[in-house]
Amino acid sequence: MSFNLFLYYCAIFGAYAALTAAFISRLATQGVTNELLQSVIDGALVGALISFAVGILDTVWSTGKSDIKRLVIRSLGAGFVGLFGGILGGVTGSFIVRITGVQFFVLIGWTISGLLIGLSLGLFDLVFALATKSPAPHDNKIKNGLMGGALGGFLGGAFFLFFKLSLGAIFGRENLLSASGLGFVALGAAVGFFIGLAQVVLKEAWVRVEAGKRIGKELILSKPETFFGRAETCDIGLFGDNSIEKIHAKLLMQKNRYLIADAGSVSGTFLNDQKVTKPTELKAGDLIRLGSYILKFNEKPGKKK
Repeated sequence: MSFNLFLYYCAIFGAYAALTAAFISRLATQGVTNELLQSVIDGALVGALISFAVGILDTVWSTGKSDIKRLVIRSLGAGFVGLFGGILGGVTGSFIVRITGVQFFVLIGWTISGLLIGLSLGLFDLVFALATKSPAPHDNKIKNGLMGGALGGFLGGAFFLFFKLSLGAIFGRENLLSASGLGFVALGAAVGFFIGLAQVVLKEAWVRVEAGKRIGKELILSKPETFFGRAETCDIGLFGDNSIEKIHAKLLMQKNRYLIADAGSVSGTFLNDQKVTKPTELKAGDLIRLGSYILKFNEKPGKKK
């Protein structure tokens, strides 16, 4: 999946998740007149479902793994953090609006919700690594998620408020085609899109498949070890070439350096047409060849060593 396609799906997944949250909320709060309770339920559902949806997409894209158990655990973990963030944001926004009487301050609540939704995946990965005593992921995942989530929450909240205030009298509030329903869709799309955008724009290093069956696939390097091969568990699966081993090569992240290492393959791993016999440091533009596949290593210009 290319970066552009990833951003598109982030927005779509976020929008559908928020629309689902709006649908469930309307069913669960029929007859509820307490605005604080309504805000808590809305926030909880939006936070949990957007985090869960983006968690599924991010897991499939960033790890490339078909491990259903890992996919479900990671997505549910992210959803739990998003649930907490949604409740906190809903309570905060509703409380400030009640005190001040100014609807604009609801944006504070949605910004908090977006921030914690953006935090959810990076935080889960960190906790999981600590619990399993595995190498900790790069902290950029957390920082980028926080920035993207906060921006998405603020801008999405602005769209939500716009639809609610400007179109509420026309559409009403009691169905999914209402102003609030449209606002939820805009909110979800914005949060999903900006979480993805922060990852893409602020990435430090990535690889792109230049030749082989998966031309155009891109992967941000955010793990201590990234595996390439025919196995379904590899981060980038290189299928359709029997000369490629199940675990053919791995890319290592050591502080601010990236190294390519062969994993004991028969056909070998080549860096700029030179066979890799030991872990070798990469630089921007390097070409890694594994069988019929060619991967290009890219690094952010001016990155500190």
